[in-house]
Amino acid sequence: MSDEEYRVDDLARLSGMTVRNIREHQSRGLLPAPTVRGRVGYYGPEHLARLEQIKRLQADGFTLESIRRMLGGGAEFTSFAAAVHQAFDDGERRVVRLEELHTLFPGVEGSRQGGEGEGESLGGSGDGDRRGDGEGDRRGDGEGGRDGDGNGGGGRDGEGAALLDAAVDLGLLRPLGNGRYEERSPRLTRIGAELMALGIPPARALKAAAEARTHVQAVARAFVQLYMDQIWAPFEAAGYPPDAWPDILGGLDRLRPLALESVLALMRMALDEAATTLIEERAGLR
Repeated sequence: MSDEEYRVDDLARLSGMTVRNIREHQSRGLLPAPTVRGRVGYYGPEHLARLEQIKRLQADGFTLESIRRMLGGGAEFTSFAAAVHQAFDDGERRVVRLEELHTLFPGVEGSRQGGEGEGESLGGSGDGDRRGDGEGDRRGDGEGGRDGDGNGGGGRDGEGAALLDAAVDLGLLRPLGNGRYEERSPRLTRIGAELMALGIPPARALKAAAEARTHVQAVARAFVQLYMDQIWAPFEAAGYPPDAWPDILGGLDRLRPLALESVLALMRMALDEAATTLIEERAGLR
């Protein structure tokens, strides 16, 4: 075996993945089969590079099935996938451990500070909470998330557990396994902290965010569908001409500011109308 050949255990150690996940990637068609000699499979640098690529795409939020399709579509599709998430990046994301979650939400105590009368807790007894295998989030494709029995873990107080579950379900936090969480949107984290500073309870703030998210997702789908129908579909029908890729990526770069400005303008109008209606109702003018 040469220095650039690895057995599966070595590949797992170098890539930071488990042997089980490596074999699953092979069965899904994500990872080429190893070279077999004497009933032993040997992997090379190309396998390690592919695993690193899979990990990056998973970190960007793609499911394994989406990754499989992109990897089969060539380098241009992989570059496009990376550009999609880069265009909608929301700043540098932090990774914190369970006991550090309170640092993302000032005013909500972590497990170390938790106790009687010390506020609401986003934490509990440590690494047993939402323990995964470190290979992804709760995508439903076997890549980690909640603990082994599908529960959120044990040892957390009821209110703190509900808040943690709500933050994960809303997409504010993504479980990485072993008691670690990644914040998905630094901007939303900051807004949540400012709402709590105003005296709004965390549970109410998360509930309002969940309700708003339903409507925002519909608006987002409308803009993405507009892009797919008017920009991507003609490109696809033409057979993905190489010289058209700059226009495809350029259209994606322009989509985000246009979509955000539209939503902001509509939101300002809606807030003005809602505030006016509420004031008139409270004043008995309606």
